Amino acid sequence: MFRSILPFVFLIAIVHVGAHAQEAPVEPPVQPMPADLPPAAAPEPTDEELHNGLRALRTEMERALNQRDLDALLENVDQNVVFTPMNGEVVRGSAGVRAYYERMLIGPDAVLKTITTTFEADDLSILHDRSTAVAFGHSSGHYELNDGSTFDVDAVWVTTILRRHGRWRIVAFSYSTNMFDNPILDAQRKYMLIGGGVGMVLVGLLAFFIGRRTARRKEVLSKG
Repeated sequence: MFRSILPFVFLIAIVHVGAHAQEAPVEPPVQPMPADLPPAAAPEPTDEELHNGLRALRTEMERALNQRDLDALLENVDQNVVFTPMNGEVVRGSAGVRAYYERMLIGPDAVLKTITTTFEADDLSILHDRSTAVAFGHSSGHYELNDGSTFDVDAVWVTTILRRHGRWRIVAFSYSTNMFDNPILDAQRKYMLIGGGVGMVLVGLLAFFIGRRTARRKEVLSKG
């Protein structure tokens, strides 16, 4: 009798457990917390935003140079920058740029007293991979030397700028001017003309006195 009832007991138990299992509430899946989510990628800047950043850099570098704000100027150049000024030097590194400007503008033997320069781009910067730009244009500079002389120099420039962590910095900058027509050559020609004129006057006076002396000697000999 017991053995005949046993299968029915197991069947009832299974049905009872299954019924309770169906009635058990289903817990919703655990949603990840915001801290567990990957950081959202920053939106890629547009071309106009990139060019606006380059324009802002040009304005700041012009201001820093004219106001002799060397710290601000160096803040916007790469630590391995290569700078070629109009005197033909090749200056490497931000420390080299600092030494160059201190020697030219600040030190006891400084060559320059003041600089006033404007930079104009000739066209939009050329963008490479949205992280590198090549800009080029012209500049008009007024230079006052410590010896009192002044020059107005028109030059052309080209620069390579690198964008890192959302910020543009200059990695190379080069000046150039017309070697056949510039104010330095004009001043040299002027001094040469003045020197040549003085030399001609001296030669003329010397020839006059030599000729006069020779004539007097001939006159004395003829009388003797």
